[in-house]
Amino acid sequence: MLLAIRLNLLSGFMASSVALCAANSALVADNDVMPKLRQALLQSTVRIQYEHESSGRTYTGHGTAFGVDLSQYGYPASHRYLLTAAHNVLDDNKVPYPKLRVELRKGDSPYWSKCRVLAWDEYIDLCIVESGGDLPHLLTLAGSDPKLGSRLVLAGSPRGVPVELHTGTLDRKFERGTVRSSASVLFDHGDSGGPMVDAVSGLVVGVAVAGVPKDGDMDHNVGLFVPVVGVASFMEANSQKIFAPAPAAPQFIEPAPKPNQHSGTKAATPVVALKTGALGIGTASPKTSAGSE
Repeated sequence: MLLAIRLNLLSGFMASSVALCAANSALVADNDVMPKLRQALLQSTVRIQYEHESSGRTYTGHGTAFGVDLSQYGYPASHRYLLTAAHNVLDDNKVPYPKLRVELRKGDSPYWSKCRVLAWDEYIDLCIVESGGDLPHLLTLAGSDPKLGSRLVLAGSPRGVPVELHTGTLDRKFERGTVRSSASVLFDHGDSGGPMVDAVSGLVVGVAVAGVPKDGDMDHNVGLFVPVVGVASFMEANSQKIFAPAPAAPQFIEPAPKPNQHSGTKAATPVVALKTGALGIGTASPKTSAGSE
């Protein structure tokens, strides 16, 4: 009896040792990729903060934003363009807050830089902002959606704390017929606007925008994000509106003087300069799911 117990314990120990070795091997293999991905996410993902005053009080709110290479969609090459959730920057009247800033770094020292809203879509809950300083790294958008069950990494600022990374898996695509996909991942207020990244390729497969309501708050184990097909559509729709060349100013040219007409000195003919329209582009349609700041 005692021998059998010892043999069972030994077998259990050996099985545990084999499983532990296998887990360590997988961990070592992941370490070849994860440190690079971690560095890329922490250098490209930032906190975004709005501030507004009401009834003599100042209110602030936090969300997440990230730098991304938008040149493939016709945007100028720049380290100052960031994607975020539209509800991070819009007030109750669905216009951008007058005071917006993002947290950048200069060496090891963080600082807050003003930013401006270039375009937004309230319905899909996406927004492009331009910061006052460069980001050290830009992420790249994927060309297609990952497969169900794919490993994902979310970079976000839950409750306004410095950016954290959480791993998860892709559960559903186009949740309940909306332009939303869902992932099993730790999610909280403030994570909205953060990048959802494929853990293997390091490419952005979506933008986190909302949680799932539960018990008066949210299910902190599920995050909803706009998949890359929705992000690409938003990018393409707004690049031409934001960066379209200004129309040429009309020139009023005097007709040539008629024969025998005296050519005296006249005041210069004014040139009318046409300005481009407002940069903010939005819709008034209601959201399909509640966003979380």
